[in-house]
Amino acid sequence: MADDKKDDKKSIEIGFRNGKTVGLKLEQKEFDKLVTAIDAGETWHTVIDDSRHLTLRADRVDFYGTDDKAESRRAGF
Repeated sequence: MADDKKDDKKSIEIGFRNGKTVGLKLEQKEFDKLVTAIDAGETWHTVIDDSRHLTLRADRVDFYGTDDKAESRRAGF
């Protein structure tokens, strides 16, 4: 059952005005909250992924993108 929950996560990349990027794996609910915060021009917003809580300046996000196929391209052993 835990594997089903893991499959529900989106791999996303967030790019900031200063040129830095952050990669996260977010549940759909967290992704939707982030997009809403960016669209609303929120200053500070916290997202929760598998390993951390990340507080970021949503008003300084230049881009975000999802990669729904990332898991299928990963090499595994």
